[in-house]
Amino acid sequence: MSVTASAEEGGLWRPWALGAGLALAAATAYTLRDRPDVALACSVAVLMAAWWVLDALPLWVTSLVPLVAIPVLLHEQAWPERAQAAVLPYIDPYVGLFLGGMCIGAAMQEHGLHRRFALTVLQLCGSSPRRVLAGMILAPAFVSMWISNTATTAMMLPVAIAVAVAARGAHSTSTEKPTATRHTTALLLAVAYGSSVGGIATKIGTPPNAQFAGFLEQRGIEIGFLEYMAVGGGFVLLFLPIVWLFLTRLLPREDQHSTHAGQEQARIAAELAALGRMSPAERRIAFVFACAALGWVLSQPLTSWMRQLDGAAWVRTAHVEGAIALLAALALKLQRAPSPLLPWRAVARVPWHTLILLGGSFGLAVLIVDSKAGTELAQLLSGLRSAPMWLALVGATLATVALSAIASNTATCGVMLAVLWEAFGGGSEAVPVLYGATIAASCDFALPAGTAPNAIVAGSGLVSLRLMFLVGIGLDLVAALLAAGWSAWIVPFFHP
Repeated sequence: MSVTASAEEGGLWRPWALGAGLALAAATAYTLRDRPDVALACSVAVLMAAWWVLDALPLWVTSLVPLVAIPVLLHEQAWPERAQAAVLPYIDPYVGLFLGGMCIGAAMQEHGLHRRFALTVLQLCGSSPRRVLAGMILAPAFVSMWISNTATTAMMLPVAIAVAVAARGAHSTSTEKPTATRHTTALLLAVAYGSSVGGIATKIGTPPNAQFAGFLEQRGIEIGFLEYMAVGGGFVLLFLPIVWLFLTRLLPREDQHSTHAGQEQARIAAELAALGRMSPAERRIAFVFACAALGWVLSQPLTSWMRQLDGAAWVRTAHVEGAIALLAALALKLQRAPSPLLPWRAVARVPWHTLILLGGSFGLAVLIVDSKAGTELAQLLSGLRSAPMWLALVGATLATVALSAIASNTATCGVMLAVLWEAFGGGSEAVPVLYGATIAASCDFALPAGTAPNAIVAGSGLVSLRLMFLVGIGLDLVAALLAAGWSAWIVPFFHP
């Protein structure tokens, strides 16, 4: 499930779910009463997991629980130290990185640059139904590398519906609505799946990526922007063709050589032409974005250079990447071309609750690790450590995909990172497993509740939920196996 789950969006709360979570937490605390610190951490983890899964409260509200629990855990320390330990996870450099990235995405959305990117990719893909389907996967995948999968899906959904209308023939009108045919389902699922998969490619593409990098940096293992892109982007390049192959099976045979394919391409060309030439604002945003992307790629050399300066030995890659993102956002906020590149209304649309959710996941990891509860939880997966690396990775990715189907990807990643780190002894041999779990946390394709893009396209009423489930189950399994195999092969090149 995405960070924009229903309870979070609507501000709902459910008394029965609140009570159920408290009851489970109380039962956990009573079971572990002989070890107070472990009991506290485990009961908090159970409480947060239950409230996240049951949508008891908006997800960001649940994510504030560590703010209270960490000072209780560190009761032997002075109040200033306890307060600092509680707040630090919420102001982690990776929170700044994600904030800056979201502001860049908000500026793109404000001026339509993201839509221009997406339509250009669609136009380049060609006119056959299979090529249009590939475009419907590639365009949101590219955009989702830099802005949220939810915003990407919402932006691409009208384009997909317009293409589906065009596919019905020359007599269809612009106001006509398609039905939940196999072709329409394939096009809309392409948008949802492309949006979900594309975010895996970069550190700012989805919260679990930044969460993973921050988790390891806190433990002395730096993950550069380019390194993560080599691993996450490599998975995306391998998995997107698989998504396309699965979805082409939904196209009716008569659509394989459809005589209306040219109309689909004409509709896309018309949408692109309606945007006109790039405005000065779009050009400036594209320039700032390109500079930020270059800075992220060069973040590790920049960090190494800064550490050679007097008094700068404390600088981490996360600080450099976060500073680049925030400086890019500030540059967009201050510029006018002639209208503001990043007006306050665009800033207001940034999902600020995602930053709290990201900080809450860091806080949960602090609780689990500092209380040694992770050691207890790791016993459940201790058998994986003695297994071959490929088997350990398969077990971790399958468990993560299953949990991600019912809990937010950030919450899933937060729990799995802490547990797997302890299960594998907290050393470098845990890094491939954590990479695999992080990738798997963003891979649920079977259920409408599994992620926000799934929910958006399912809510359109134009998707066959039966087909979504059948295709999604197969993709879930393949994604888990591919994440395991790819991580086992590629990660040792960066962390021997």
